[in-house]
Amino acid sequence: HEQRHFDLTYIYTMKFINLLKNENNLNSDKIDYIYNKINDELGRMQSKYDLETIHSTDIEIQNKWNKIIDNELVNL
Repeated sequence: HEQRHFDLTYIYTMKFINLLKNENNLNSDKIDYIYNKINDELGRMQSKYDLETIHSTDIEIQNKWNKIIDNELVNL
C-alpha cells in the first residue's frame, strides 16, 4: 500500500515535468501555477486512494488500484 503512495507521487512528478517541458515562455509564476495544480491533484488522488482502499484493508479495491497505478506507470 505504501509503495503505491510512492508510485502515485512518481506519476504526478512525471506529469509535472512533462507539463514544464511542453510549456512555452516559462517563468516563475507559471512554474508555481503548474506545481500547485499538480500538487493539488496529487493530494486529492492520495486521499481518494486511502479512502477507497480503507488504507489497504479492502483487498479487492486495493487490487483494483494496483492495476490502475500499474497502467499509469506503463503509460508514462
